[in-house]
Amino acid sequence: QNVCANPKFKDLSSEDKRILEIASLLHDITKAEGLRDSMHPIESAFDAYYIIQKFDLTESEQLKIYELIKSHNWLQRLNDPSNKDMIENIAQDIAFDARHTNTFELAKILCEADLKSVKKDTSFFRQHKKTLDEMSQKVDDYLKQIKSTQIMLPQTKIPKAADIQGGIVKEADGIRNTVLYMDDLADDLSQYGFEKGTTKDNLAALVHALERPEQMSKFDTFSIIDSEVLLSSSYMNANEYRVFRPQGVILDVNTNDIHAGYYKDFGTGYSKDIELLKLDYIYKGLRKETAELEGAWRGNRTAYRKYISSKIKEEMHITDEEYIALMEKIQGAKSITDVEKIDPELAKAMKSVFDSMDMGKRRGNRSYNEMLVTRPKIQGIFAYDKSYEKIPKFLRKYAQDNNLPIIVFGKH
Repeated sequence: QNVCANPKFKDLSSEDKRILEIASLLHDITKAEGLRDSMHPIESAFDAYYIIQKFDLTESEQLKIYELIKSHNWLQRLNDPSNKDMIENIAQDIAFDARHTNTFELAKILCEADLKSVKKDTSFFRQHKKTLDEMSQKVDDYLKQIKSTQIMLPQTKIPKAADIQGGIVKEADGIRNTVLYMDDLADDLSQYGFEKGTTKDNLAALVHALERPEQMSKFDTFSIIDSEVLLSSSYMNANEYRVFRPQGVILDVNTNDIHAGYYKDFGTGYSKDIELLKLDYIYKGLRKETAELEGAWRGNRTAYRKYISSKIKEEMHITDEEYIALMEKIQGAKSITDVEKIDPELAKAMKSVFDSMDMGKRRGNRSYNEMLVTRPKIQGIFAYDKSYEKIPKFLRKYAQDNNLPIIVFGKH
């Protein structure tokens, strides 16, 4: 009732109203009665996430509900005297967890309602109103850092193998696949089952190169809701398709889960760590603990977070605030075709930036680009400069079992 009575609630979209109502009902579902239960936000979020699988919700709606419940005690964490030396650290973590769209705006409404519900006369809320406003601003400041460097990489939606039109059916080792040889296709890819407006020129994808079957096992961990495993990937298109290895998986990654990117490999190797990424990439190494971790990454780490956003700002001659507004405007856009429909000038700037990034693409060295992502999903298999039979069997089997096409670039 307190959530729905908030004047800000009335201005929300119908989708966000539903999200906030469900989060309100489920946010304390595991809370121990009569005890100070500091773990209940995380445990309630985890249980609620599996309950709402029965609801008619999109994946992004499910994720937002999970994150709202997980962080619903954000003010308590910031206002806990025992955390007084870690306030900045905690505010940074809260901002990172609430980075998806307007999640923190919903979290503030839920927090205010929670405070008003402690006592019937709302005196508890009035007592903490000033702290709520101050701490909200602190988190908002860190959110601005995240959003002003948000990395937008339009990704082509790859149709399921069963929806491919005009593909070639290939078979080897008892494995049967639908294969698209990109060099043999017409420029208009919509005639093969891709979304209308998809062409060879604007086809783009995040990919992860693989060569051994055991490397596929890491993708099992990405499906877990609280996974923060970082994965190196590369951004490729039909003309500049060379990456770390000549075959692998085509990914589908939420924009908010693309955390760093550079026009060439920046040498993360096995040192990928989500906490270090937050410290030294997004928040400019503000935390004290950073000194202890120094040396785990090479070079100017903030450059790998800001590179693409800075290039777009330079291309369009816009400020951080204008960039944030543009990113909000194109929320939900997946492909460059989607972006073109919403803002042609932004799409033009993106193409220019990506073209400049491709100039040093790998030709027998390590100059392929690198992107760090979380929660990727596999939407296809790619290979280049090799025949179908030489594509590793485990990749062809995965494609067959999951109704995914294989896209082959270059010579075959």
